[in-house]
Amino acid sequence: MGVTCGYAYVLSRSIWVPVLIHWAAVTVWVLFLGGRNLVLEL
Repeated sequence: MGVTCGYAYVLSRSIWVPVLIHWAAVTVWVLFLGGRNLVLEL
């Protein structure tokens, strides 16, 4: 994730592109891959 977001920042020269990539990845993890259950078990 860090390499992808870093590469997106270098290409776009805008912090918002990696922010959106990170937001999308977290959203998919929480909503579709059971991330919410894993967090709540802690």
